[in-house]
Amino acid sequence: MIALLLMLAAAAEPTPLEAAYAREYAYLIAERDALTAELADVRADATPQVETVQQELTQLEARWVRASVGADALAMRLDDVEREAEVALSAADSIDGSLRAARVTLTEANVDAMPLPDSEEGRLAVASSYLSSGLALVDQGAAVRREAGEFFALDGTRLSGTRVHLGNVAVWGVSESAAGALVPEGGGHWRLWNDDIALQTRTMAQGSTVASMPLYLVDDAAERVTESEADTLMSVVRKGGLVGVVILFLGAVAALMALMRTVLLWRLGRGSRAVVQEVIGHVSRWDDDRALETVAGQSSAVAVALRMVLPSLRESSSHRDAVVEEAMLTVLPRLERYSTAILVVAAVAPLLGLLGTVTGMISTFDVLTQFGTGDPKMLSGGISEALITTQLGLIVAIPAVFVGNLLAARGRGLADTVEAGVLAVVNAAEAQQPIDVGCAQAAK
Repeated sequence: MIALLLMLAAAAEPTPLEAAYAREYAYLIAERDALTAELADVRADATPQVETVQQELTQLEARWVRASVGADALAMRLDDVEREAEVALSAADSIDGSLRAARVTLTEANVDAMPLPDSEEGRLAVASSYLSSGLALVDQGAAVRREAGEFFALDGTRLSGTRVHLGNVAVWGVSESAAGALVPEGGGHWRLWNDDIALQTRTMAQGSTVASMPLYLVDDAAERVTESEADTLMSVVRKGGLVGVVILFLGAVAALMALMRTVLLWRLGRGSRAVVQEVIGHVSRWDDDRALETVAGQSSAVAVALRMVLPSLRESSSHRDAVVEEAMLTVLPRLERYSTAILVVAAVAPLLGLLGTVTGMISTFDVLTQFGTGDPKMLSGGISEALITTQLGLIVAIPAVFVGNLLAARGRGLADTVEAGVLAVVNAAEAQQPIDVGCAQAAK
């Protein structure tokens, strides 16, 4: 039945829309086939070209790799050449510097030195000349020579005589009135050294051999030699400036207070145990008057406390405890006298040393600002002040801390002794209270 219907539908005449659709569909199918054929032709034509381009690209990549390797090799070679050039320039500069230094040395030694030429051959010739002159100076410096000249005696008198030079490192002078080793005085002048070696010097000047010969090694004959003074306490303090004086004054005050505190603690603690034992014995026998007489002539801290406690020993416990507390408050300030002041000095001294360090460095920088770094001696004042004040501060602070804490511990121990002694006397009186009450009842 269905097949029959399909046959009838196929046999039926198509509508205009269906006819148009069929024509459009047939056109598209023809276009597709034409494009497919054209694509196949294009692919066939492009395949050889793509292969050719890929081969050229491969060749270009190989050439780029070879060029990169060559560029790296050239860069490394350029670096090597630059380093070699730098080494050569450095060597040339070093040679030029050595030649200039040699010319300056020869000029200072009064040797006529030729100026440096610009050509390489001329520099070699000048270097050979400098070497010959230098060897001659070395030979001269190792020889002993005598020459007539003047020098100054120890008292400043100008003397005429003979100067014996041991190369350029030592000089002796011989005259009719004095002889000995010489030291530079500046400006080409010489003066006698402090050592008294006149006999050995005259013997050596005559050409004889001596067993030993003191000498002064000369570093620069044009520089005046000043003998360093021995450091004393006052010279060190002067180098420290005003801050050094203040630190020294505080150290002296701390030492005086420590001495006074030591004597004070010795007096306040002298015979404390014996006094306590004697007072306990009198209190135990109800002889309070003798106990007061015992402590009346004593200067120890425990005696001072007992002089206040003994009159109220037989009174009520509350009143007695108040008197005991008052006695301890009276004695403790004596035991702590000068302790705080010593520790304050110990704390302030390092700070003053730091202040001196700062002021010394400020002085040093002021000198640098005005005169530069040409003369190190001009900088030594500020540096000495900076270092010496720090040293003085520590010298004062360390003993002050040690002695202050030691005496403070001694004071605390003495305070404990006083308190224990007073309590021992009070306990001895407390132990007699029942007997006192029984005696009172018996009397009634």
